[in-house]
Amino acid sequence: MLNITQLESSLWEAADQLRANSRLNANEYSMPVLGLIFLRHATNRFKAVNVEIEKTLPYYSQARVFHFSPCIQSLR
Repeated sequence: MLNITQLESSLWEAADQLRANSRLNANEYSMPVLGLIFLRHATNRFKAVNVEIEKTLPYYSQARVFHFSPCIQSLR
C-alpha cells in the first residue's frame, strides 16, 4: 500500500508528464487546476467543521437521517 509521500510523488510526476507532453499553455489548464485546488480546500474546511454543524441541526440522528418535527408530521 502506498504511503502519502509516495502517492504525492506519483501524482506530481503524472502532473509533470501531462504538462510536458501536452500542447496546452498554462492559461489553458490553470482554471481547471485552480478549481480543483479550491474544491480540495473547501472539502477540508467542511470536514473540519462538519461535526459542529451536525450538532446544531434539529432532529438530526446519528444515522444521518433527518426527522420531521411533530408539527410537520401531523401535516402528512
